[in-house]
Amino acid sequence: MKLRTRRYARDGLIAFGLFLLACWIVPSFFSAERYRHRLEAGLERALNRTATFGAVTYRLLPRPGFSIENAVVREDPAFGFEPFARVDRIDCDLRWRSLLHSRLDCARLFLERPSFNLVRNTRGEWNVESFMQKNGLAAPGRSGGGTNVSLENLDLHVDDARIDFSMGSHKKPFAITGLDASLNFDRHTGLLAFRLEGSPIRTDLSLPSPGLVRLEGQWTPGADLEGPLDASLRSQEASLYDWIPLLTGRNPEVYGIFDTQVHLTGSLHHPRLEGNATISQLHRWGDAPPSDPMPSTLFFRGQFDRTRGRAEIESLDATFADSHIHLTGSIDQIPWSPELDLVVAVERSRLEDFVTMAHRFSSRVSSTSVSGRMDGLVAIQGPWKDRHYSGFVGARGILITTSAGNFPVSDVDVRIEKDQAHLAPVRILMAPHVELTVEGAIAPSVPIATPRRVSRMKTPETVAGPKRYEISLAAKSAPLHDLVNFGRALGFISVQGLDAHGLATATFTLSGQAWPVERPVLDGSGDVRAASLLVPGITELINIPRAHFQVTRSHVVADPVVAILGTSVFTSRFEHQGDRALPWQFDVRANTLSLEQGSLWFDALGRRQGVPLLERLPGLSSSGELRAAASNFFGALNARGQFTSPTVTYRSLTLTDFQTSVEITGRVIKLSDSTFRAGGGYGRGKLDLDLRSAPARVTLDVSMADGNLQSLASRLPAQLRDVRGTFSGDGHFETRGLSHEETLDNLQGSATVHLKNIFLGDFDPLQAVARQSGWGTITPARGEASIRAATATLEVHDRRVMLGNLPLDMAGAKLKLTGACNFDGALELDVRSDFSHITRRWSNIVDAGKPSARTAEIHLAGRFSRLAVTPQIAESQVKP
Repeated sequence: MKLRTRRYARDGLIAFGLFLLACWIVPSFFSAERYRHRLEAGLERALNRTATFGAVTYRLLPRPGFSIENAVVREDPAFGFEPFARVDRIDCDLRWRSLLHSRLDCARLFLERPSFNLVRNTRGEWNVESFMQKNGLAAPGRSGGGTNVSLENLDLHVDDARIDFSMGSHKKPFAITGLDASLNFDRHTGLLAFRLEGSPIRTDLSLPSPGLVRLEGQWTPGADLEGPLDASLRSQEASLYDWIPLLTGRNPEVYGIFDTQVHLTGSLHHPRLEGNATISQLHRWGDAPPSDPMPSTLFFRGQFDRTRGRAEIESLDATFADSHIHLTGSIDQIPWSPELDLVVAVERSRLEDFVTMAHRFSSRVSSTSVSGRMDGLVAIQGPWKDRHYSGFVGARGILITTSAGNFPVSDVDVRIEKDQAHLAPVRILMAPHVELTVEGAIAPSVPIATPRRVSRMKTPETVAGPKRYEISLAAKSAPLHDLVNFGRALGFISVQGLDAHGLATATFTLSGQAWPVERPVLDGSGDVRAASLLVPGITELINIPRAHFQVTRSHVVADPVVAILGTSVFTSRFEHQGDRALPWQFDVRANTLSLEQGSLWFDALGRRQGVPLLERLPGLSSSGELRAAASNFFGALNARGQFTSPTVTYRSLTLTDFQTSVEITGRVIKLSDSTFRAGGGYGRGKLDLDLRSAPARVTLDVSMADGNLQSLASRLPAQLRDVRGTFSGDGHFETRGLSHEETLDNLQGSATVHLKNIFLGDFDPLQAVARQSGWGTITPARGEASIRAATATLEVHDRRVMLGNLPLDMAGAKLKLTGACNFDGALELDVRSDFSHITRRWSNIVDAGKPSARTAEIHLAGRFSRLAVTPQIAESQVKP
């Protein structure tokens, strides 16, 4: 018995296996093409749309059905000509009972990689709504009628779908991709249960999707699609960096984590929304995430009337830290021409919360903080493109806290009416009995005339220009020290590392476009009296008895600016116009300038320590920090101009009528086209000072014309004090370093000096050579000893000046001078003489037996003014 039972079970399993195999293989031997026209006609009647598809195949497992490849559902001409849907593959599972009659009854549909096009026509109708009404899906109890395909109690599953959106014939750059959906429709009850999950994207931006969005719920459409709706919309851990461009088309580069949940009720044409959202870690993209995530929470409740295009915002509350913003009102005529009627309220919110939030969207790092309480009520009304504001904003108990101290501020009161906002005068207490007064306004700019088409003719239409702000600041006899500290604390780069003392009176106006906020334009003027300026890197206080400056937009003029350093008085004019990258223009005149004294003014030269006041500059407590601040300050200078002085001195050298063109940029100082008078002649030169490396590199090119030798007589030996004549020359010199010793150690270069019409007074060099050589004496010259012309070549290196071969021709005698002079004054000079062709007679010949051709070398050494002949004299006689 058991053996028979086992045999029956085995035979049954084999039969069942063969049956499954047959179900798998047999459909491949039958073609479903004969049903193509019935399927297409049935689907067209069921969908009320023209439908075409590719291959059709049977299947029996896992349940009876058929598969359709490359299906295309055409669009209703009222919504355009692009297909309503394209599907790569449709799998239809049939109910078993449908196998017993001719009508195909689909129990479940699977759509693989479909693409839908949702269109809103000019009448405000959506093609998907028209589709639901015409195919009977919205009417409960209505069956497929006489169609060969029935869709009642449809269970639809969609995998990897895409939805595009169009407004008429214009396709929007918005789509939903990777959509997985499940829809279950019960035709008898008219209930549609749905679950959709996809990733929204923009096709015009190369940004990823902000994340998955899930919509699920139930809907009973009814015949007019006005049945009840109950759904929820969720998004978790989405990125604001991707959401904002998705909704606005702009990328403000703001980062944050976004979670939201929205509950939708009501009907399709009158939905009601209620939900909340949480945003955390708000900060500018590219900056480090803040240590405090500072979550912001939004609660909103409202409803939307699609037929009227009206959104009613019952409440929208935003909360962050200890501050709260409330919005309520309505927006009409969406999306054609939105009309606003909104009210924004702020009550007992903290100013520091708004400042902290603003700093998260700014790349600037500021140590300034503002505290106080703010209240406000602002109404926003009118068309979106020409909206109007009215209301008030006030703040109390304001305190500005900076690294330089605390600055109390009087109550702030801003009144908004007729599209204008007025700030009542606000006083900032800079110091006891010293106030900075601030007041301002925001108002529309001058109306703009734009053409509009009326009866085929263009007539001008006046449109209000963009709103602009204007803020006035006034200070009377305010301490410069407090103003500089205040500006430094607010982050103004121009005053970083500086300090000043004295009094200033100024009035300025800052203006610009209010939204989007643009960089302010500055206008105003001011005066400085009895001031002293401390600059890192300068060891002296720069005393400024008076200065006047005028600012007109991008044009800044400071004239006159009188400054005193040491015994020099500088009268200057500074001017700048245009972009900040352009250099300043200046004209500086000094009554006198001592370069030796000026070298004491700069800390980089190391000649003298800075004044103790420099150690009190905020944030510059050490010498290293002072030098770094000085380097940054001078590195930021960018200026060109002229410098003139009647007298420029360096030790015993005096230049008169000095003037030069100066260019300072990138820590490089260039003096070009320099002219001066010295030694009775005219000089020209140029100097390059490169501070980009350490030690600094100095390059000098100088030339001299028509110099008077008599001006140098005081530095010559006593025998040459009556010398007369002219000299000219040019030279090129290079060195490294800024201090005197460092400059001399590295100095090297060359020069060529041309002598002309030299008269030596009572000194007769030929007589001196003859006597020193032991040749006797020659007859005195009939006039002064002279040299018609000579050229000397000088080389400078290793703290020495070397004289090359200097030939002199006097009365037929030839002299050649070579030598070297150390920077300490020690001189060695070799004189080679050749008296072979002298034209003067010998009055006393010591050795008459020797030939008249005589040569000798004389070596002189000592200080420049006290040269002495060494005992060794080389003498030779050369036969004719």
